Amino acid sequence: MGVTTTWRINEQVSCLHAAWGATRCGASAHLDNSGEFSRRAHALADEIAANGLSPDVFWPAAIGRATQLESAPDTIFRLLGELSREVDAERKKHGTEMQQQLEADFLTEFPHWRRELELRIGPLRMQWESRAPGILLAAAQMSGVSLTGNIDVIAVSPKLGGFSLVAPQQRVVCLEVLLANVSPQIPETLRLGWLIVRAILRQTPPEHDASLDEVLQLAAIPLVLAAGQHVELCGCNVETIAEALSIWRRDQADTLPLAHLLQSWWGNFQQGPRQPWREALNELRRAAEKNLPIELG
Repeated sequence: MGVTTTWRINEQVSCLHAAWGATRCGASAHLDNSGEFSRRAHALADEIAANGLSPDVFWPAAIGRATQLESAPDTIFRLLGELSREVDAERKKHGTEMQQQLEADFLTEFPHWRRELELRIGPLRMQWESRAPGILLAAAQMSGVSLTGNIDVIAVSPKLGGFSLVAPQQRVVCLEVLLANVSPQIPETLRLGWLIVRAILRQTPPEHDASLDEVLQLAAIPLVLAAGQHVELCGCNVETIAEALSIWRRDQADTLPLAHLLQSWWGNFQQGPRQPWREALNELRRAAEKNLPIELG
């Protein structure tokens, strides 16, 4: 059966993503931070902060929620209520109005956003469709898991320098469509492959354990790089694993210790007796928690 991808553009996702970019990036080449859209985005950010929520947790959650809906005028404040449990009816009404105004300002300030995004999608889509069969076949053979089904790819314009996510509970991925590779060693095709493989594996029977989401995010890096090496797109070594940790996960800390651990885990998984993928993920989690100052899941 294989994997099919459906490319989509979602107005609310693009709006929320641009708002996060306006509040996070300050003066950005992609955004006019003096306009009404930016002002309203910062007002929404103040509401989020007033509820004691981290913007780096909240905005991706809101974007992930929006990927599952075509339009929900209260996405932000419905999520605020779930996370903080302190949003009363009056504040929710106020927040819903702010979000609706934000979306109207987005369309006013970026009237050509949809057409520009359609033009951006073309090159990456062509590259993916030519390389996907080889990448996914190699990843399936290496992981021992059948990679099949349909994945929705929701594209957004670059506002955060390479943002991407896998939506919760659905086979939906969202990524900024860049016209050039962030790293000369790793093509953007593989970042998309990393997202798609995660979206499939996190819903592969037996029933997915949500506590494994972060360790799956890590495990999929050497898996996809090894698949990329198989089709001569990249290498799979400590240096490329560290680079992927930096540009795909956007890790700010030194990525080499984790890269060494991932390379060691991957080598053992490939060379030792074949074990089920779920067991391999649990082994990676134990190794990471034992050897690095991190906790997964």
